[in-house]
Amino acid sequence: MNLVLLNLKVSFLNLYDYLRTVIHFYPNINFAKADIALLSLYFFDNPFSISKRFHRLREDPEVYVYGETPIITLNKIAKEAQIKDTDTVYELGAGRGRAAFWFNRVIGCNTVAIEEIPDFVSRANQVIRKQNIQNLKFIHDDFIDADLSKGNVFYLYGIFLDDIAITKLANKLKDGDTVISVSYPLSDYSDKFRLVKHFPAKFTWGWGDVYIQTKDKI
Repeated sequence: MNLVLLNLKVSFLNLYDYLRTVIHFYPNINFAKADIALLSLYFFDNPFSISKRFHRLREDPEVYVYGETPIITLNKIAKEAQIKDTDTVYELGAGRGRAAFWFNRVIGCNTVAIEEIPDFVSRANQVIRKQNIQNLKFIHDDFIDADLSKGNVFYLYGIFLDDIAITKLANKLKDGDTVISVSYPLSDYSDKFRLVKHFPAKFTWGWGDVYIQTKDKI
């Protein structure tokens, strides 16, 4: 019964966020077209089910690991981080990729989305091809092992990552990179990160802490 109520709550919050997204960001025709096309690919097969199937097939110990950043929350995060159209943003663990499309279509960033579930990547790339979207790329890879050298801003909604993976990522990023992380600061894993800002933000599962940090030379 609790799970049913939780699903209803999440569905309501997702609908509420979508309506707010329509009001605030669908006047941007390029984003509206991309977002509608992307969402339409999940009418009969939602991203939570796709993620669960993938992790079950891989026999991962935890299969309920999918989550998305609400677009309204993403807008707040982008403003706090002062993301500009001259930035190259990498979304690490992009899911179906709504955030990556938003960074590209609304802010105008060169955007790279890295995602390990191939179904998400293929569907996003289908939208990119059909709409001839420039400066947006989806890569099928584990972002811990991927080439991150061309980015300067990294968005990490990796609340289910273990300490080993977070430490490896923190060590891999280059000096000068800005990282936006949810739930934990990378300064807990590497003394080369300097915390710039910390603030609460609303997610479908509740309020979370968002950290903006840069990797500095010691």
